[in-house]
Amino acid sequence: MVYDRQHSVFKQNLYPCNSQRAKKETRVDDYLKHLQQDSSALPAGVRDVLADGYYSKIKLINGVCNLGLHLVSTLRHDANRRWLYHGPQKTRGRPKQYDGKVRFQLQEWDRFEKAGQVNETQVDTSIVNSAHFKRNVRIIYLMKPIGQKIQTALLSSTDIELPALEIYRLYQARFQIEFLFRDAKPFTGLLDSQAHCPSALHFHFNASMTALNLLKLEDRQRTEGTDRSVISIASWKIRKFKSTWIITLSRIPRVTFGLNPRRVVEATRTWTFSPLLQPTGFQPVVVEIIITILGTPKEPV
Repeated sequence: MVYDRQHSVFKQNLYPCNSQRAKKETRVDDYLKHLQQDSSALPAGVRDVLADGYYSKIKLINGVCNLGLHLVSTLRHDANRRWLYHGPQKTRGRPKQYDGKVRFQLQEWDRFEKAGQVNETQVDTSIVNSAHFKRNVRIIYLMKPIGQKIQTALLSSTDIELPALEIYRLYQARFQIEFLFRDAKPFTGLLDSQAHCPSALHFHFNASMTALNLLKLEDRQRTEGTDRSVISIASWKIRKFKSTWIITLSRIPRVTFGLNPRRVVEATRTWTFSPLLQPTGFQPVVVEIIITILGTPKEPV
């Protein structure tokens, strides 16, 4: 309640009306604008945009398709989808386009095409019409037995010519982004910034992700030709820390930090040849530098 100058009372609406709320940009608008700005920088071979079920909205789908791309995402099982009609048409009247709603019932399984099986996951596919998206889409129905239950998932693609197994492979690749956040948060300081300026935050996030990408690139180059496919960012962080510590210590002449020089040399030798520190050609150089600076320790009297 608000009092005016004439001491009369009237009610003030503290919440925006629906028309004002509709003008506010959402996360979908922001991501679509970002995609429109950077679409010209994408490689020519990029044709698909991968997103989770939150972004399966007509606004984003139309925006992605207008850029000449296609959207691969998940769908709800109860969404309004219709079977396409392929039977004979009547001589008069409008041609029949649809043949009932997709309900994923047992009597409808013969309408799905068996695309194959991947890691005990049955992949079935069909081309249907989405009433909400106002376009035909290819859906992929996934079924995997886990214990006494069957787990299901529903994928879709606006590219009806894309094979079902390729759509399944692409959506599996989308989950790789989660591993970036998993490794960047504890190991490259993604959440350690205390800045409030947007430009400073952008610089911090880019530096954190760049450091993570460089570590993955170095690991890939060193494991090329081997069967190992798992990377440990924690081990790489320990390697880099010990390398930097040894190099910094080697630049300070005759520094013992109150320790016996013999212990410093022995500790350096231990860390240098530790399994966590394996840069090529680095071990003997570090040992020579440390021994030269500290000198050969004498036997205690």
